[in-house]
Amino acid sequence: MGNYKKGVEMRARILDLTRSIMNEEGLLLTLDQLAIKMGITKGRITNYFPTKDQLFVALSESYDQAFQKTVRQFDWSNDYSLFQVAALFSQIMDNQYQFRCVIYYTVVAPVSELGFSTQLQKSYAENGKEVLGLVNLMISSGILKPEIIEPSNYEIFLFQHLSVFTNWVMTIRTYQRELNYEAEKHLYLNSIFMCYYPYFTDLGKSQFEEIKKR
Repeated sequence: MGNYKKGVEMRARILDLTRSIMNEEGLLLTLDQLAIKMGITKGRITNYFPTKDQLFVALSESYDQAFQKTVRQFDWSNDYSLFQVAALFSQIMDNQYQFRCVIYYTVVAPVSELGFSTQLQKSYAENGKEVLGLVNLMISSGILKPEIIEPSNYEIFLFQHLSVFTNWVMTIRTYQRELNYEAEKHLYLNSIFMCYYPYFTDLGKSQFEEIKKR
């Protein structure tokens, strides 16, 4: 039992260290280089994650767990408003920033890496369901117009939403490395809400204007 617990702790430690190192130093590090920076042997890593792809599959699963925990623990009170959505999105963005190396890896991972590709497709499908549930809540709360879920509208909206909600992380890495995440977070959050803007009711628009001023 003691050895099992130690194994679980070591696996979690490797994932945390990988995330921290690759967030700052990029994805080009080999497992050998990663092991040196961690102060452990490569065998310690490959004992749990034989390949780099499997390491990122596990990191992606950890991110998904963090995402689901954030959604489950969020306080969906009866006084439902766009301010609550903004708070939820803010927490999700913090998770994304903490796991930004996983998002970077989605761009460079070879198509042949089926493990990561499968995990990515699973995450996309689950996130799509979460968005639809959120949209329906916003409609019932008078924040969004029902037209948003008409198939011809929703298909475009969902693509925009998922793209902007992911690509802001890539924008920081590619174009805005000198900028501070916390300082620019408000811009990225408002950009996500602009995907909803064509379907905001008057109530939704007024609340969004308040959010923009914060």
